[in-house]
This record gives sequence, structure tokens and C-alpha cells, in this order.
Amino acid sequence: MTWFWWTKIFTAMLSPLLWSIAILTVGLRVRKKSTWPIVLAGLILCVFSNPWLFIQVESHWSAKLDTSEWGMPATQGKPIVLLGGMTAIDPDGNLVFQRSSDRLWQALEGYDPEEGPVLLISGGAADGPGEAGLIRDYLTRRGWEGNCLFTETTSTTTYENALFSRALFEVQGWSKDIVLLSSGFHLPRAIRCFEKQGFQVTPIATDPLYFKGSRPMVMKWLPDAEVVMGWHALLKEWAGLAIYQVRGYL
Repeated sequence: MTWFWWTKIFTAMLSPLLWSIAILTVGLRVRKKSTWPIVLAGLILCVFSNPWLFIQVESHWSAKLDTSEWGMPATQGKPIVLLGGMTAIDPDGNLVFQRSSDRLWQALEGYDPEEGPVLLISGGAADGPGEAGLIRDYLTRRGWEGNCLFTETTSTTTYENALFSRALFEVQGWSKDIVLLSSGFHLPRAIRCFEKQGFQVTPIATDPLYFKGSRPMVMKWLPDAEVVMGWHALLKEWAGLAIYQVRGYL
């Protein structure tokens, strides 16, 4: 089993829901009359399903969602690098866009297929067809093909996104002063990876983990299953950051 799959297994275990189930299972098998597994599992779920707490943490960590920068001097004319991780292939071979596909729709706001700037979609697959190529084919079928659309279809990690993008930029002679699009919670690691490879990065964040729109205060305290999923994504990102730091990718 490759390092890629070991890290996937490890990060899959960083789920508050999985922790709660494991605690209940172990506790009930070891001491059937004890109440501590129920209390501890309930406490974990209460903490990691609280919208207000998650909003505070995610707001401090994630890059701010602000797509108004398109057309401003900070982004105008710069090559756009769009990171993958937004699609899946169903059992019938169909391309399925997932939640993080907001990255793609936001990238198209700043891209013209004929006039540019360069749009590089970076993302491969551990097995099967490369994601970037599938997205390119999707855009081509809808008339978005152009001389400024490029793909990097080999990378399977954020580190490889940056490494293989650098190689392509050097071959093409493009400026390494880029606009980088990814999910807001993922950008802190992605920015450091690309800067490590010699890029100057203007980030644009997409798809926040939890919608922070106006809602009654009571709704911010009621348990929400979406928050549990958000914590899983955030914990995986922090683990990835620690692993990259140890391996010298940042």
C-alpha cells in the first residue's frame, strides 16, 4: 500500500462521529454497566456539532471568501491555477461534481477561453482517469475550450499540484505570479506549497465549510450534522499540514 493510501486511511479516522461510535463500542464491551462511554460520546457530538463554535474556529483558519477581486489589479492577467479534488466518478463512469466544485465555477468568472488568462487545472487520480482531463472534457463539450486552457493530470496531492505545476510553468515560460483557487480551508496549506515551489500567490477562496448567512441565534446553537462533517474536513486539513511540515513540503 502506497503512502498516499496510508494517509487517506489515517485522515479518514479523524472523524468525531467515528470517535463517538468507537468509544461507545469499546465502552459497552469492556464495562457494560458503565455510563462513561455514553457521556463521553455525547460530549464529543455536542461539541463537534455546535455551529457557533465551528464558525468561530473556521473563520479564524480559512481564507476569506471574496470573489470580488476578479478584474482588480491583484488578479488581472495573471495565470489561474485551479486545484482539483472537486469531482468523482460514479460506478457507471459518469463525472459527478461535488461540493468543492464551487472552485470551478469561481474560476470561470475570471477566465475567457479565447482571451485568457491561462487557466491551469491541476489534479490527477490515484487510479483511473485524471480529474483535470475529465473537467477539461466537460468544459469542451460546453464550449469553454480555448487556447488558454491547460491541464496537469498527474498530481494526487497538494504538494504534487505545486511541484508538477511548476514544471509545466517552466516549460511554457509562464509568469509564476499566479491566482490560486481552492477551498478556503485548504488555501493556507496550498499557498505554502506553491510558494515553496517559487510561485507568487494571490489566493481566491471558494466553498466555505459552513454557510455563515443570517439566521436566528438559536440556530447557531442547535446541533447540526453538517458541522460534524465540517470538523472532519478541518481536522484532516490540519493533519495534512502537520505531515507536510514534517516532510519538508512547506
